[in-house]
Parts: sequence; structure tokens; C-alpha cells
Amino acid sequence: MFRGPQQQPPTLAFDVKYKPVTTLTNADFTKGTYRIQSSGTYVLKEDIVFEPTNDPKPEGGFRLGWFAAISVECEHVVLDLNGFRIDQGPGHYLRQRFFSIIELANSPFIPKQGPANFGDNFSSANYVEIKNGTLGQSAHHGIHGNDNSNLHLHDLIVEDFEIGGIALNGAQDVVFERLRVGPSKTDVPVNARFSQALFALPLCPDEELQGLVDAVLEGEEVPELFANPEK
Repeated sequence: MFRGPQQQPPTLAFDVKYKPVTTLTNADFTKGTYRIQSSGTYVLKEDIVFEPTNDPKPEGGFRLGWFAAISVECEHVVLDLNGFRIDQGPGHYLRQRFFSIIELANSPFIPKQGPANFGDNFSSANYVEIKNGTLGQSAHHGIHGNDNSNLHLHDLIVEDFEIGGIALNGAQDVVFERLRVGPSKTDVPVNARFSQALFALPLCPDEELQGLVDAVLEGEEVPELFANPEK
């Protein structure tokens, strides 16, 4: 929320060190999205490369895959990047073209919105502080949220995203301080047809199209159908 010079910023209780304190390493991300569902302080202990080793059950917010590295699904959370960085790993970056480093809810869409049925259970994050680090490679956003309130985002670099650095829909009482957003990615290997093929194949299997998709995922030369020469 942008406020004019005559307005005071909202009073946000972000000087509290919420307990318990949980430390996060790459081992916490191998099975997919790290879901913050309890109040507390969460602190990175190393750079994170999000490259999960399995696929989620196609239900709820995960109907279209691991949509975030971290989902904040409750109130009163401090996420301290502690000077470290989070990137979507190179393999997952190609497989999951619908992604945010941090999602401020248990689903990327509110009920009855978006490209799939994400369920009726929607829990957005409120009274959240995110600070002190870098959000890097992402096929969509650095931070994304819907219907959030009382957010304090500060001392962050958000870069190497394809769509937007920070996207908050319907948010209230948000304070941004000392942020650098950008540059966005300039080496995107595939065009939009690739993500549409990933969405379509489970519904309409096609052997030839599957072969073209597999070529990209296996690191072969990008077929002309999916080529993005302008990057």
C-alpha cells in the first residue's frame, strides 16, 4: 500500500522475535514446498536451491505442482534469510513454469480463481516480516500473495524472475523498505508454448508433443516449437 506524504505508515508489531526459532537448510526442501503453518521465526542457514526430488499429490494448492519454495500459511511469522539466497533449481525451473520463491498463502489463487480447482480452503499470511537476503531465479515471482495484511518486507534483493519481483493482490498495510527489485531474467530458454504443453499433456496425451517436451527437460537442444531466440 502506497501512502501519501501526509499519512503515517501503519503500526506493525514486527520488533517481536516470534518463537520458536526454526533453522532451514537444503534438507528441508528436498520433498517439496516448505510449508510454514505455525507462528515463529524461520532462519536460513545456507543458500537454498529448490530442486525437490518428488512430485506433490495433485490436490489443493498443489494441483499444478510445487508452486513455491516456501509457503507462509499463518499469522505472526518472521522469515529471516540471514544474508543467504533462494533460487529455483535449474531442473525444477523448466518443469514448473508456475512458481514463486515465497507464496503468502496455502494456494497461489483464491477459491474459484485460476487455471485449476485449487479447493475452497484458503489461508493467507498476515503479520509477516521477510528480511535480509536475496530471492533469485524464479519462473514467475519472487514473492506472491493474495488478501494479505500487515506485511513488512525489507532489506531484500529480488532478481532473476520472469514475471514480477513482488506481486500482492488485495493487500493492506504493507511496508517496503530498502528493496532492490530487478533485473528480471534475460536468458529465458523457452517460450510460453512450453508451459502450455506441460499443462495440456496430462489432459490430452500426445506422443510427438511429449517427445519435444522431454527433449527440453533432458537438456537437449530446444525444439523450434519452444525456442525463445530473444531470451
